[in-house]
Amino acid sequence: MRNWSPSVSCIMATLPSRRHLLPKAIEYFLRQDYPNKELLLVDEGPEPFPTGLLRSGIHLLSVPPGLSLGRKLNLGVPKAGGEVIVKLDDDDWYHPRLVGELVGALGRASSDIRISTVSRFRTLLVPEWQMMTSQDGWMLGNSLCFRKSDWEKPRFDESNDHLADSHFLAYYGNRISPVSDPELCVVVGHESGHLWRQVLGNAVEDHFKRNFVPVGGPPESF
Repeated sequence: MRNWSPSVSCIMATLPSRRHLLPKAIEYFLRQDYPNKELLLVDEGPEPFPTGLLRSGIHLLSVPPGLSLGRKLNLGVPKAGGEVIVKLDDDDWYHPRLVGELVGALGRASSDIRISTVSRFRTLLVPEWQMMTSQDGWMLGNSLCFRKSDWEKPRFDESNDHLADSHFLAYYGNRISPVSDPELCVVVGHESGHLWRQVLGNAVEDHFKRNFVPVGGPPESF
């Protein structure tokens, strides 16, 4: 689909305990070179949200405490104003080209394709300050891009935080357009709490160390 420039809503579910991550997360959103975009933060109350983080193009949806990740996303999508939804995480690094590349991949794909997502990425293991690159073939949940109209049937799994993304991806099977560019996304390993703790029964950090290719440390600006 040539010259397709839909409005995009980036949705980011977060927690009061993770608000220290939001300044950088918002910075990564604001520098996206895709012009027609908004960011919807889905945050638990009742603790007051720091209003200094909100500005033009950034909106807040306050939800009750204790909701699952899938429930937060399912509450957020109907509130989004964009034709296309991009799910972002609050603790990962995103290249300024990310949103544009995801939307472009979705627009160029055949009519049966329903999702685009990063299929090759980098990870930063913080204690070691080691950057590594994955193999191709991943379907990352932290970069799901889809038309809002394609959310209604599968939705996100609300029963288990670990399955929220997997359920959505599984519903569309092979109707996914992979974006194989490791420069677009860095999954950051840190100590503020991760849902993604295991791969094939092994600790995710151990899997990265055994199977990913080291590429040195991150740039000084990281």
